[in-house]
Amino acid sequence: LPWRTLLLWLLVTPVQFGFGCQFYRRAFRALSHGSSNMDVLVALGSSAAYGYSVVTVAVAVSYGEEGGGQACFETASMLITFILLGKYLEASAKRKTSEALSKLVSLVPPTALLCPPGSLPGAGGDDGDEAARSVPVADLRTGDVVQVPPGAQLPVDGEVVHGSSEVNEHMVTGEPVPVPKAEGAQVIGGTLNCSGALWVRVGAVGNETVLAKIMKVVSDAQMRRPDVQAFADRISSVFVPAVVALALLTWASWAALLSLELLPDLSMHGWHRASSLAFMFGCAVLVIACPCAMGLATPTAVMVGTGVGAERGILFKGGDVLEAASRVTAVVFDKTGTLTSCKLRVVDAAPWLPGLTRAQLLELAGSAESASEHPIGKAIAAHARAQGLRVAAPECYRACAGYGLTCRVGASEVLLGNREWLGRHGVSLSAAQEAQVAPLEAEGKTIVLAARDGQLAGAVTLADTLKPEAAAVLSQLREMGVQLWICSGDNERTVRHLAQQLGVANFTACVSPSGKAEKVAALQAVGEVVAMVGDGINDAPALAQADLGVAIGGGTDVAIETADVVLLNSDLGGVAVALHLARAVMRRIRLNFVWAFGYNIVGLPLAAGLFYPAYQIHLPPMFAGAAMALSSVSVVCSSLLLRCYRPPKLPRHCAAQLDGAASTRASVEV
Repeated sequence: LPWRTLLLWLLVTPVQFGFGCQFYRRAFRALSHGSSNMDVLVALGSSAAYGYSVVTVAVAVSYGEEGGGQACFETASMLITFILLGKYLEASAKRKTSEALSKLVSLVPPTALLCPPGSLPGAGGDDGDEAARSVPVADLRTGDVVQVPPGAQLPVDGEVVHGSSEVNEHMVTGEPVPVPKAEGAQVIGGTLNCSGALWVRVGAVGNETVLAKIMKVVSDAQMRRPDVQAFADRISSVFVPAVVALALLTWASWAALLSLELLPDLSMHGWHRASSLAFMFGCAVLVIACPCAMGLATPTAVMVGTGVGAERGILFKGGDVLEAASRVTAVVFDKTGTLTSCKLRVVDAAPWLPGLTRAQLLELAGSAESASEHPIGKAIAAHARAQGLRVAAPECYRACAGYGLTCRVGASEVLLGNREWLGRHGVSLSAAQEAQVAPLEAEGKTIVLAARDGQLAGAVTLADTLKPEAAAVLSQLREMGVQLWICSGDNERTVRHLAQQLGVANFTACVSPSGKAEKVAALQAVGEVVAMVGDGINDAPALAQADLGVAIGGGTDVAIETADVVLLNSDLGGVAVALHLARAVMRRIRLNFVWAFGYNIVGLPLAAGLFYPAYQIHLPPMFAGAAMALSSVSVVCSSLLLRCYRPPKLPRHCAAQLDGAASTRASVEV
């Protein structure tokens, strides 16, 4: 036996049964569960090459041939080496897809400056600097107070109890401009304190913090698979048996052709020489057709896509959500807090009940709304307090989302809400009162009607402003071919005025929360794939009904929990970016499948030796293994290109309108 063949045998054996044992274990587990995967193909291919080499050497020695026969030990070792190299490159690329999560983890500092009770400035202690001591963030509890010096990252979520500063929340919300924070403001752990010292009361720790929830959403999203992945899995389940059958057919065909000397130019002397060539073709087919690239096509793109979205303040709750977002044909917007800035302010209060003053009307409405979580209610209650009026806690409080509330304030039974709500309780507007509120509603103002002890008491008028980016974002969505709707519980005149400002032809007004869900269902019934964008509790039914629910980050916990996509800030531009990014991800997945199938389409004929008789062109098993590994790496690299994603630019005419609107708003605020 030649020493070179013996040396190859000795060197290849540890590779085959040492480094290659992982393929045997996984293949055995797959076969024991009645399934097959790429590990089965690798184990079969490398074992066939190794076993055939041993048999070939034994036959050559028994026949007294020099050179040890047509042994192909290097084929088995190179096959395992190339596949392990491909897996290493694949794992390295996958680690890059999770960089977004790693960045989020690194945002939270490991320690915090804990202030003992009474050490706040102005609380009877010193200035708080010397009293604060460094403790691990994990030791903090809800209610503790921590000091955050300028330039430091906030260690926890909480409420500012002293100090003022600007906080850069770009790493969480994607908003580049620092946000002013003063006493009473909410802050997020991991954000950067820019200019002044803050004292923060801990509101959430551990898994309850915003960053922890974001990381959980992104992590869960990477595990949820779109329907296209199920299609790939079905193909892979039948692909492996088909490849094994094709490899056996290739080997048998070549063995028959050569042994019967049906190809005179390729006639082999000796059955083992013919079998060696036949085996080489069969083994190459077995190796190159491994469907590992097909299995990577979807999950790698989903991992990168969700990571890119998280970096831009957009949380997709799964790969299936990305797929649904890519197919959206209609978007339904809520009005208050979604298209408008939700910075409602009371601009007028008109008492209609004899003997009732404007202050008394505001006091009555402010007391009734003091328990409300709705932006309108909060604005009325805040205005009453700002006027120095007595705001009492209501009794027997009952709210009906989308309509209004009923309660008892002092000795009076109070109704507050829209026309339909008061009409249900037998209270209606006179013609003169309708004439008074109609012009206000036509200007886009919101009217809240109040009744006391069954009599119409007056109307509170509130004004809101459109978000400066609303017109540009809706124009961008129209350019993307999306049908737009506005669906609001507000009166028709106000909603019509808003729709005209935004150039939206489709709108519905005076709609209850269940009515919004019914509107979404009606659009779905005519074949539309519907996205619902909202921020309040009353939007939750429609968010759940829609094919894609999008919650504005400043909205309620109920809306955020119900939605499929969460925008961490209140910028409407996230809606257009989410749909655009989802389409980019799905295009990338389809391109990945082209890469995966393309390697097989090109490589299989070469591996099977179809061009060998005429052109002497073939693909040895070791190079087939390299091609298979390269296909996996190509798919992963293709997915990583999503990290270069650029969001769509706003239309030029809308960008000009946006600048004008911002200037106008700034001048009004000044």
